[in-house]
Amino acid sequence: MEDWVPLFQTLAWIAFVAVLLFLLRGSLPKIVKAIVDRIEAGDPVALHLPGGGFELGQRVAKLERVEPSEPAAKELVAQPSWTSAKKELSAESRGIFLAHVIGPSSQGPGWADVYVYLVGHRRDRAGFPDDQSDVVKAEFYLGRHWGGRAFEITRNSDGITGLRTSAYGPVLCVCRVHFSDGHTVVLNRYLDFEMAGVIGLER
Repeated sequence: MEDWVPLFQTLAWIAFVAVLLFLLRGSLPKIVKAIVDRIEAGDPVALHLPGGGFELGQRVAKLERVEPSEPAAKELVAQPSWTSAKKELSAESRGIFLAHVIGPSSQGPGWADVYVYLVGHRRDRAGFPDDQSDVVKAEFYLGRHWGGRAFEITRNSDGITGLRTSAYGPVLCVCRVHFSDGHTVVLNRYLDFEMAGVIGLER
């Protein structure tokens, strides 16, 4: 039976690559083109998979790099004021933060579909539910190009509180989160277009 192990491993890798190519079939040509264009232009290219994303271009490549380290090592150099500030922000928001992604839009050239929603970070450690069931609603304000109104959103059937829209450029999103015990917190997120080149969005 041991003689068959290498064969099974090879078949498993072939199946994995086939599934990956199938899932990326729509965006793969755009991703490859963006990378090739950057290489031909002499720009550095960094690719991080899975769960990360892409870093393309000289601007981000020149950012100062800081190395991760063990928690104990971090505590040795962390200033109490920074540690306290981080804890206060997390406590105030109860481990709820804003996240966003952008994708191609059918609105026309230069437009992108924007998805902004609430995410939780280690909420169970503070005694809050990881499924965000204590979030009653959230009000999202995007500004005058959305009629100057605040959109009141409740959790959908998948347990996600957020909205999707289309935008022609970056915008600041302000969000007021309402919890079941009456507590509220105001969050904000800059809905940037930094990943526009990766999804083939011409700017």
